[in-house]
Amino acid sequence: MKRINQLTAVILFVFFLFACRFGNGQQTKHPLDPLTWQEYWTVLEVLQKSNHLDADTRFSHINLEQPDKSLVWQGDQSQDIPRVAFAVVHQKEKTFKAHVNLITQKLENWKELKGIQPTWLEQEFGSMIEKVKKYPEFIAAMKKRGYDDLTFIDAHFWPPGYYDTEEQRSRRIAHSIWMDVRNVRNTWAREIEGLTVVVDMNTEEILRVVDEGIVAVPKINIDYDPASIPSVREVPGPIFITQPQGAGFTLD
Repeated sequence: MKRINQLTAVILFVFFLFACRFGNGQQTKHPLDPLTWQEYWTVLEVLQKSNHLDADTRFSHINLEQPDKSLVWQGDQSQDIPRVAFAVVHQKEKTFKAHVNLITQKLENWKELKGIQPTWLEQEFGSMIEKVKKYPEFIAAMKKRGYDDLTFIDAHFWPPGYYDTEEQRSRRIAHSIWMDVRNVRNTWAREIEGLTVVVDMNTEEILRVVDEGIVAVPKINIDYDPASIPSVREVPGPIFITQPQGAGFTLD
């Protein structure tokens, strides 16, 4: 029993040291240090309390708003250097930029950004797949290519680039890339070319199906795992680069 109590005391002591070392979380030491995970939470909580977030809110960016360079160059730790985060917030058709003071934990400003498109969000790559698969014109185009079952048909929706067209000024346009993913890991060689679906990601509206004709889907397997590669080339001999008389260059 005494040994168990001693072991328990050691464990508690180690835990106490760990808590003292890490209990306060990440600490910033330089004005340009990236945001800590606690500061990301601060941004979220401040915006939540300000009643600016809703179910449609998506974050394109949350980053450090770099302080004035003169303050950084001075390197005077006794002087309070502002630490502010900015967030680019996407809500359906609208985009906002917020500045959150991480020291006071207050919202400094919230401004709508007009005439811009926030960066593409991860969820947008696949958010319209199932809806498009039920679209009659798309189903007909796939049947023409011999696909009656769309279970193993996958897609990615990508922004086509911005060309300042009327359609792009009023919508968040995406073009789809469709792939036959059966029996492969790496699906990029199985693109179903000649078929594109244009959608508006804001309204989740299917704008049109562009069918440019049937293109044969490649049958090649481009997986790179050992089982998919029947033979590999011999490993070449080693290369040694030496300067036995010293370096022939200098670094400034």
